[in-house]
Amino acid sequence: MSEANPPTAEGPSNMSEANPLTRSQTWIWAGQQLLPTSPMNNMAFTFAVGQVEEASFVAAIHQLIGACEAMQLRFTEKDGEPIQYLTGDLTPVVEVVGNFAGGTTEIVAWCTERCATTSFSLDGKLYDTALIRGSDGQYLWYLN
Repeated sequence: MSEANPPTAEGPSNMSEANPLTRSQTWIWAGQQLLPTSPMNNMAFTFAVGQVEEASFVAAIHQLIGACEAMQLRFTEKDGEPIQYLTGDLTPVVEVVGNFAGGTTEIVAWCTERCATTSFSLDGKLYDTALIRGSDGQYLWYLN
């Protein structure tokens, strides 16, 4: 993507940098148009990462997002048709949550609730992430 034409919230400044959706993306887009607040396409994972330095781990997540085009993907419409483009606006938000006194049961409940209630605006970021601090000092990385 050209640095001379950075994308905006409305899409790329140069629409020639946009691409049509794949068949799978079109099905997801259509479903979100029908049920815009539904978490139907959510697929959350947790990864046990042990003991980590929070600031360093958050910095690593920022680096990952900056290196992964799929996490920079955004959608918009042009002439009534959905298109995809890469955004240059990378301000990832990594929430740090924790000290779950209820242990694993409470963490699983938090993850289940988060996945069930998170829906994505197709013109915004298409992922949700958090660093979960367990009461035992161990961490999990949540990625949806």
